[in-house]
Amino acid sequence: MTETRANLLVPSNKKKDIRLVPIDHGFCLPEVLSIEWFDWCWIDWKAVSEPVDPRVKASILSLDAEKDATALRDVLLVMSLLCQDDAVCREAFGAHGGVNMLLPLLHEGTEPQMLLAAIDTLWSAVVPSAHLLAHFVDEGGVLRLLSALEAAPFAPRAHLLSCLADTLAHAPAAAQCHEWRGSKGQRALGLLLSL
Repeated sequence: MTETRANLLVPSNKKKDIRLVPIDHGFCLPEVLSIEWFDWCWIDWKAVSEPVDPRVKASILSLDAEKDATALRDVLLVMSLLCQDDAVCREAFGAHGGVNMLLPLLHEGTEPQMLLAAIDTLWSAVVPSAHLLAHFVDEGGVLRLLSALEAAPFAPRAHLLSCLADTLAHAPAAAQCHEWRGSKGQRALGLLLSL
């Protein structure tokens, strides 16, 4: 297999037919939506100038971002309910990358209903587990929570604050809280006092 500069794997095979396998590297939910030079590295490929296969075009046109977002919110809420008071489910959540799946959703630009669902899942699936909470903190989770709180509309703030309070009972989480600086340079205490 060969990895290209466009994050595609080109598997080698005996038939010499080429199959491209995209590599996401976890950027399915980027923190910041931006277009960079490497997003255009494929522009000079021969295949770009060829007509799009009608099946591929139909598949792309059938995508529904709002439907997918609703499904993700529903899945988050179900995971939250399953993990509540169930250590086995929490461990399965962690073993299948649940913490890393939640992190991009804890962002100042996340839609309020999605943020509420993510916080609910964090609260029941991660906060009660010492090692999942440690992983969350190691990945900068408290910094994300505070940034989300700073920009959140009124509706999710109480939920965010309650989850944050339970998270800060973990000493490394409290230490990370002291590191946070808001968009105007304020500290966590200043943020909390301004709410």
